[in-house]
Amino acid sequence: MDKPEDASIIGKVSSTERDPSSSSSFSFWVKGGILINPFDYVSVENYGGSRTIGVVKEILAPTDAQSHLSNYISSNFGDIGAEGNTRRVTTVIAKADVAANTGVDSPHTRRGKRSVSYPVLNDSLVRFASNEEVNFALGMDVLAPDNRLPAGVILRSSGDPLPLYLDRRYVLGPEGAHVNVSGTSGLAAKTSYLMVLLRIVMERFGEETAAILFNVKQQDLLYIDEDPLPDYLDDYDRNLYRVLGIDNPGPFKNVRYYFPYGERNISSVYENPSGKLAFYYAYALKDVYDELDLLFSEIDDPHFTLASIASYVAENYSSGKMKFKKDTPEEDPLFSKDTIVTTWKHLKWFDDFPAEAVGSGNVRNVLGRFKRHLSWLTRPKIFVEERSPLALGCDAYYLGDVIRSSLRPGDVVVVDIQPFEDKMDTQGFIIGDILRRLKEAYRENRDRMPRHTVILIDELNRYVPSGTQLTALGREIVDLARVGRAEGITLFTAQQFRADIHHQVYENCATSLIGITGSTVSVSIFFAPFLVIEDAPFLVKLMGQKWS
Repeated sequence: MDKPEDASIIGKVSSTERDPSSSSSFSFWVKGGILINPFDYVSVENYGGSRTIGVVKEILAPTDAQSHLSNYISSNFGDIGAEGNTRRVTTVIAKADVAANTGVDSPHTRRGKRSVSYPVLNDSLVRFASNEEVNFALGMDVLAPDNRLPAGVILRSSGDPLPLYLDRRYVLGPEGAHVNVSGTSGLAAKTSYLMVLLRIVMERFGEETAAILFNVKQQDLLYIDEDPLPDYLDDYDRNLYRVLGIDNPGPFKNVRYYFPYGERNISSVYENPSGKLAFYYAYALKDVYDELDLLFSEIDDPHFTLASIASYVAENYSSGKMKFKKDTPEEDPLFSKDTIVTTWKHLKWFDDFPAEAVGSGNVRNVLGRFKRHLSWLTRPKIFVEERSPLALGCDAYYLGDVIRSSLRPGDVVVVDIQPFEDKMDTQGFIIGDILRRLKEAYRENRDRMPRHTVILIDELNRYVPSGTQLTALGREIVDLARVGRAEGITLFTAQQFRADIHHQVYENCATSLIGITGSTVSVSIFFAPFLVIEDAPFLVKLMGQKWS
């Protein structure tokens, strides 16, 4: 008498001469009537009673037909209504990558179990992985509740949705840091996912975390403190949030917006500006005299003449040593002899650099090139001679001072750089200035800074592209990628193609995500092993229709 069939079994391992099981992958045929999808988790018994857990990566439906032409001929040479002369033998084959093994008892490991890297054998029974096995495969079974960072929902063909947790120590530091997302523009929901993840970070760990966001595209991030429209979140959305342990999803709190002086009017963005913490920012020379290398970051400088002058200004500006040696210009002086260089206008007219800064060659050409680039790069209205209400007619803050003096745990600072979408040099300078001042603040006075600061940068490939020599801005970003986890600074970054950014950035990211598109939009999280969070449109429903 045949044994009653176990309903939990979904198939058997199939190991063939051409496609054998290995320590890293296996195939299995699927029992009729079973629905299975890519990224489902399955479990197979292995050596010593251990279980090997795999992730389905591909599903095939082979037949005994030797070619597609055979099937065409068997249907009376392409007659759609004809019955085939031969009934083909067919089944469904699933290919899976090994994610983990539950192990066998061993006194020589910390967990008392030693993983078995042994191929699963032919005809081994395959089941859907249990909740405990999925958690084990992802390392979530040993994750302390205090370190759990809800990061998504695992949707499966069999079983209820499971919450996906990342280890905050590998997102915010100090064990690891940084999150990078790649994917098709618009469809992959890159920024949307990062914003949801950041919102959860601020909710769970806001007592020790601050965030700085750069609004790069349109007005995407200028409404993140507003509630969604009524009924924008439906029951499906709320159920997924509940899986993550979030009962009341809502907007960001403690948000301050900074807009570029002279480039975007706050009253043109908000109907009621008085209800927002919205301010202007600007740059006087006294604010950034030591950061001219960032200003010239996008300028080709093969002989390092611009770098030499920038270095001289950084070293001598604050001491007052940069003085005009004569009335300038001589025929109709704007500045008298001994005038100290303090403003952008002074610097554009200043000729009295020593040979150590401009060299001993064609000094006139060197100075001319420096002044031309300086005039061009400081043409945006945010570069002001004096950053005072009397001079500008309103308050305008230096972002470096904001970061160093008023960034506190729970704060979310949004810096609008979208008006400079066609001015890469200006966007890069603003980002570089904040990154550098933030690092200085952490290194000089760590106790006064939040334990963690998250920086969100979209379109990262614009600022640290691959295949080119690193600019001053690129070096700042790469340096943060390398040491940010120890400093307490985490990068949340996104771009369309991972290969378009410098390898030192993504190789130092503890978590990398790939947004993919198909019949549905989804976000794949890649961090050994692979899993997928389906239904990315749900992700954009956290703050309302004005943000997506």
